[in-house]
Amino acid sequence: MRFEEKLQERKQSTLRLTELLGKAITGDVEALITLADDYISGVNKDYKAAKEYLEATYSKADSPQLAKAKIRLGKIYYLGGYGVIKNYSTAATHFKDASLLGSSDIKAKAKCNLGDIYRLGGTGVIKDFREAKKCFEESLGLLGDSQKNSIKKGQVKCKLGVIYHDGGPGVAKDFSEAKKCFEEGLILLGDSQKSKDLKNRVRPYLNSIKQSRGVSTSSGRQDSSVTNGLDSFGLNGQEKSKRKKRKNCKSTASSSDKKPENSEGNKKLKKR
Repeated sequence: MRFEEKLQERKQSTLRLTELLGKAITGDVEALITLADDYISGVNKDYKAAKEYLEATYSKADSPQLAKAKIRLGKIYYLGGYGVIKNYSTAATHFKDASLLGSSDIKAKAKCNLGDIYRLGGTGVIKDFREAKKCFEESLGLLGDSQKNSIKKGQVKCKLGVIYHDGGPGVAKDFSEAKKCFEEGLILLGDSQKSKDLKNRVRPYLNSIKQSRGVSTSSGRQDSSVTNGLDSFGLNGQEKSKRKKRKNCKSTASSSDKKPENSEGNKKLKKR
């Protein structure tokens, strides 16, 4: 991109920001939500600023708009960081509110996120697989049979698969049901680029089920290759690769510290 084009792009971005701020000052709810999105997903992340914009919508937003604000607030507290302390309990409260106020899509997303919270547990929320399963099933019902929601349904199906594969509070381990959920999820995900990463995460679970044939599902056995759940906000490949790089660096350093053999000395010993 030429320098002049970069300047023009920056100008357009500045004009857009000025326009949004002008609308936000008057209490425009959509402008407040858009500004919050910039701080949640943009380059300069600032969850504290995003939280302030979203909370400013409370007095003027209608139910669908309030649901949009609530689901974003839930995500902020779920993730934590950038000026906001992680708190699953507060996140769950916002997701519950969004699941009562929004459109079917917003409700489905809120229910799915609630399912993740109950599946993982932490900071004020007790791990509860029964409740997580219920949330995921309700999310699937809200998504319906529309083709546009097939990838979303595939993701939720795979999360249900994890519930049955791992087993936990309120849900018994069931490899047969897990396999069914994973296979249905893979079909729904299709062949899009977006779904490739999730498919790669599902395969270790299917391999684990295959290797565990003939083993009682109540034995608690779990394949060591299954290290990553299907949490939409959780551990990502970059963090894992960083750890791998650090490990490789350490092994390289330790091998370089070894003293080379004295080949000249060895030759003298042989002559003797």
